[in-house]
Amino acid sequence: MTEVSPLISVLMPAYNHGKYVEAAVRSVLSQDWPRIELLVVDDGSADNTWEVLQSLRAECEARCERVEMWRQENCGTCATLNRLLAAARGEFVGVLASDDMYLPGSFKALTEPLLADPGVGLAVGQNRLVDGEGRQCYWDAERNTVYDEAKAAFRTLNEHMASERGVSGDSPEFGTYVELLHTNHVANGALIRRAYLDMIEPCSAETPLEDWWIMLQLSKVTRMTSVAAPTFAYRWHGTNTVRQSERMGSYFLRNMAAEEALLLRKRDWPRLRQYLAAQGQLRRSFGLRGAFRRQVYVTRQSRITFYELLGMTFVRRRAQARRAKER
Repeated sequence: MTEVSPLISVLMPAYNHGKYVEAAVRSVLSQDWPRIELLVVDDGSADNTWEVLQSLRAECEARCERVEMWRQENCGTCATLNRLLAAARGEFVGVLASDDMYLPGSFKALTEPLLADPGVGLAVGQNRLVDGEGRQCYWDAERNTVYDEAKAAFRTLNEHMASERGVSGDSPEFGTYVELLHTNHVANGALIRRAYLDMIEPCSAETPLEDWWIMLQLSKVTRMTSVAAPTFAYRWHGTNTVRQSERMGSYFLRNMAAEEALLLRKRDWPRLRQYLAAQGQLRRSFGLRGAFRRQVYVTRQSRITFYELLGMTFVRRRAQARRAKER
């Protein structure tokens, strides 16, 4: 009996990338994986993105097991991603920005660790850098484009992301909640096990850094792994959002406020302590003329003492033990 390959769902939110979207789509069609569904939403593009997509529809339908293309009023990346995910049927899911590309053999390289270990929920490969014309490039220390590898500070997106916290793909801290609280170190083009995506809080307008939000939530429910093979091409051009440092700083704060609210709503006290430590929002206050010193965690939502957090954790664990005993 021949084993059937799992279906891979490629989700593509497309917006004003008429110049690049054909290359993005063809990078999916050229994969040697037998079962692919391609789901695309044009999120209100003002250029010819939709026309380019329609010109490729017949070719996509001939290659893929399922193809869906929708056009909508501009809703933003999070709402678009949620719509695409709701429509996806694959066991594994990949998100492809309409200006990026998968490299040949990506799906085979990324599914290997997922098929080998059901406890691994995400696999990501190395992200090559390409310029607006699709030429391979590198970054200097300031993320300026260079073409001489000898002058490069970063040869891949992975190297740059790892440099911010020292968390590379072979680090035991890769994909952990504590490290992802500080910054996203998981590069683009990952394949994710759909079952774990169904377990997490979806991105929303309150989490504008949607890729980081998804990685942070996945770290709570599964393990992640990095493969050494180059699997993705990250396009570096004039309209990349990450070039806008002030805007990115604002987005960071909004993501973290949403994470704090989520932890409080779910009463996830152990992770709330980790969050507070990562944010450095620790204050010291003194009562009874300093006789009893205590630590007070000041958050955007509440004022919680260290001892209250310990009490919350104790009550939670006692309730878990009681439920386990009743089973």
